[in-house]
Amino acid sequence: MRGERRLSAVEYADPIWRLWEQLPPEWRGPVIGDGIGNWLDISENEGQRLILTGLPDVIAAEMAWMAHWQVQDGTRASVLGLNQLANILRRAIRERHCFPSSIRVMDWPTAEALQGWYYVKRWHRLPAPYMRGRLRVPFGFARTALLARCHDGHWWEMDDWHPRCDPRIPLSKREPVGNYGCSPGLITVPWLRAATKWHLGTMLESGALRWTTVSMERLACLRRFDRWLTTCLDDAREILGDPAIAGQQAAAFARWAADSHNRALRDSDTRHLGKPVHPRLVNDELRAVAELFAFVAANPVDARTVLGVGPWQQVTDAHAASWFRQVTRIPHTKDFNEANYVDDHALAQIIAALPVLGLPKDEQMLITRGDGRQVSVHGLDDPQAMRMILLQILTGRRASEIRTCDADCIEPVTDSTISATADGEQLARFRYAQSKIDIAPDSILVDHEVVAIVEEQRRWIQDRFPDLSPRLLFVRLLGNRLGDKAYSGHLQLAVARVQRIGPDLRRQGPTGATEPYSPFPAHQADPPG
Repeated sequence: MRGERRLSAVEYADPIWRLWEQLPPEWRGPVIGDGIGNWLDISENEGQRLILTGLPDVIAAEMAWMAHWQVQDGTRASVLGLNQLANILRRAIRERHCFPSSIRVMDWPTAEALQGWYYVKRWHRLPAPYMRGRLRVPFGFARTALLARCHDGHWWEMDDWHPRCDPRIPLSKREPVGNYGCSPGLITVPWLRAATKWHLGTMLESGALRWTTVSMERLACLRRFDRWLTTCLDDAREILGDPAIAGQQAAAFARWAADSHNRALRDSDTRHLGKPVHPRLVNDELRAVAELFAFVAANPVDARTVLGVGPWQQVTDAHAASWFRQVTRIPHTKDFNEANYVDDHALAQIIAALPVLGLPKDEQMLITRGDGRQVSVHGLDDPQAMRMILLQILTGRRASEIRTCDADCIEPVTDSTISATADGEQLARFRYAQSKIDIAPDSILVDHEVVAIVEEQRRWIQDRFPDLSPRLLFVRLLGNRLGDKAYSGHLQLAVARVQRIGPDLRRQGPTGATEPYSPFPAHQADPPG
């Protein structure tokens, strides 16, 4: 990038120049940092400048846009990673070493290989893991956002879907952007991948499905179907062949999906290996496949336009009906049984251990195990998780309904007939993040304990974001300069961390304390049972 450019119509054929022209002048390079007033706060490495000189114009423009997007996203510009990539490419140019013509073409494995070549050439060794991690940062959210902004087709044609990176993805008004996405590009059968994108994208745009359902359930179901096709059939196209045997194929898939060893989609998915698979999970996968078949069969003209000539021209309503018939009827059972509720003893154990979750890591707390032995444990420094679990206990709401609720979730009760309990205790209305059904209730009456926890969380957030007023009650602490990202932890994992301390816990208080510790204010020292 050599100063200001006068772009021709031919250059506009590459959408990166449209994005580059939208950048503020001080962000167009070739040296970025000078003239940006808050550069020290929004960049890494104590304000080091981003040097893009000597790079191909397209790559320099892409890197400038990615750095600017990171700042707009509320994170810091990856000066260390981008400068390292620039150094690698400048050396590759000098030594005539091949590399892709664009960051959009250069995926992470390609960049990692270039980094290895650079280190061997210069220092005769491979890069340390932390150096690989530094370079990988720009190839995460920033590159995904670049790909999305340069894509002029339907958003669902992309291999990676992430609302944080692609504002075209429709979200309901009750769904936060969040920190999670999904990757339909991981489906390996090409014709299945194309149909999955079209089907789920259309359902999401129409409002028939929500982003949470698509990204965390339906796509996982169809990825397992993809794995079954490639591992259990000689030719994946057999599944769209004779509809007379579609029922047998669906039954075979159901048996395969009922084995927990077949369900792991990531190397880390080992928690449930060998455990029984609930029939509802198998039913979900049968329905996901059946609905895909039914959608394509019901739209043959659009299918030929979108998917082209291929196996989908054979699918019929009979295929879908055969798969729907394999969905089993699960007898209704009472929800309140030993497997589906937390008894008073277990609840007391959770509450007793919660202070460990909120205690700073440099402080310790004495815990008495069930065998009478006292142990001193370090805090886990996650007070937000502690307060979220307390709100779950006190309100009975789901973890997601607490994790993404608004900061102004407490409202006074205006109806004088229900403004207080029988013993005169004042009530308030707690508005939680109900995102399943638009017309469903999203608030309940609560007492002063819930109000006290919410107010404590508000004060805690204000101390950490003194110049902001975050919309959410629980927020992500890292990579969140604007305070607009929801808490990214996992409450079940937080509870598991506490449980690993030991069974049958009894709270003794922080080391050196003379009184029992309580997560509640002094006027309510006895936690709810």
